[in-house]
Amino acid sequence: MSSAASTARSSQSTSRKDPAWEFALPLTGNETKNQVGCLYCKNYFKGGITRLKRHLAGVRGQSVYCTQVPDDVKEKVKAMLDAHGEKKSAKLDSQLRLRQQVNINGNDDEEMEEVGEVEVQEAPSAAGSTLVRKKPRNKGPLDSYCMRPEEPRAKGKHIQTTMSKHCKVKEREKLMSILQIGFMRQQFLITQFFLESFDLMLEAIGQFGA
Repeated sequence: MSSAASTARSSQSTSRKDPAWEFALPLTGNETKNQVGCLYCKNYFKGGITRLKRHLAGVRGQSVYCTQVPDDVKEKVKAMLDAHGEKKSAKLDSQLRLRQQVNINGNDDEEMEEVGEVEVQEAPSAAGSTLVRKKPRNKGPLDSYCMRPEEPRAKGKHIQTTMSKHCKVKEREKLMSILQIGFMRQQFLITQFFLESFDLMLEAIGQFGA
């Protein structure tokens, strides 16, 4: 048996728990990777058991549908595909709800931080220089990812801005807390990267930015 055939056989054997395998031709070891044969029309298809199920269910546009499959088998396979679609949709909805729970930006009004004060110094005059203090500028959700453009220098005026050294302290603390929980649960095993904590880690990193 060639190494390619052995690999294909091993790959297919790991997914033989799918009930649709009862409608596939027995594996001989001569199949290429992800190649499965139809029990009714005897044709082989690439794409694994999922492609075979679409073939048997008559899903147009996905594969050539089988003309010899019994009606009861066709309906059974259709039910398998529908159940899989509902399960996948439920999983996506669950992931979306988890991502919506992550908020490291502190968008609430009470969590908004002061960035600094803007001082405007007028040009020297006979009466001397005067300082005009404006109200502190609050930090919004996008300020964490953007640098404020330089203020234009008006004639006879010098404008200087000061940035808080703690702009992203709260965001960083929240991010590190989520990462700590995630890595503790993942235990650095790649097979565990589908846990909910991994989704939360990715969402938190994306919100924090570079």
